[in-house]
Amino acid sequence: MSIKEACPEPMVYLYTNSTFDSSEANEIIALNSERYERNHKRMRSLYLSMAVGMGCMFIGTLIGLIVLACHYDMLYQEMQLVTANAAKTNSQKVPS
Repeated sequence: MSIKEACPEPMVYLYTNSTFDSSEANEIIALNSERYERNHKRMRSLYLSMAVGMGCMFIGTLIGLIVLACHYDMLYQEMQLVTANAAKTNSQKVPS
């Protein structure tokens, strides 16, 4: 049975087992290096995905603010018109 099959955590085996020869140590170090490379690639892709997502949110926020700034006058006039119509409607109600 190889070390890879016997021990899921090779470095724990390396530090806790005092009876190993140099070939076992080299195999354990190689396994740990492979694991490090795999984890490094995964984390790099995770960080890249997070950066892309945050960039998209930032760009979307900027677009929203630009649209709001461009249409602010129109929205303000519409809001005043609605408020004036509501006030006019309320003043025309006759109490019964």
